[in-house]
Amino acid sequence: MDRIQGTILLMCVAATGGALSLQFFYDAMPCYLCIVERSLIMAVGVMAIISISLPKKYFGFPILFSQLGLVGYLGYTLREHIGIDKGWWFSSCEMNPTFFMSEYVPYIFDVKAICGQNTFLLMGYDMVYWGAATCGLLAILTLLAIKSLITKDY
Repeated sequence: MDRIQGTILLMCVAATGGALSLQFFYDAMPCYLCIVERSLIMAVGVMAIISISLPKKYFGFPILFSQLGLVGYLGYTLREHIGIDKGWWFSSCEMNPTFFMSEYVPYIFDVKAICGQNTFLLMGYDMVYWGAATCGLLAILTLLAIKSLITKDY
């Protein structure tokens, strides 16, 4: 299970590092939903660190189900984000600088764009779709970690 959580942690670090690299080097400024997704990916990474460091016998299930809940909420947020970008539904995703972490770490959590304004494509796909692919992989890996905990393969 620690290998799976290590993989989850590496994915979270890579996704966050990639988002920050695109922001600072390619001017792909994040909207409010991008910041929420970024914070959820960081929270999943923190849960992976906690899962690796605590005894699995007592804390395994609560941590993994909390992690699965975070991944589920990330998926919901990404669905909303894709819908707003594609014009499927109307939303008030505007420059909302009141994200609770922007006061403490503004260079990571500061909202600098409006949803649908980012036109940066990586291999022909918008960054929201890469986030959705990351979320799917995180969900699969979290379910594999739960399975390995059930079969006591840790």
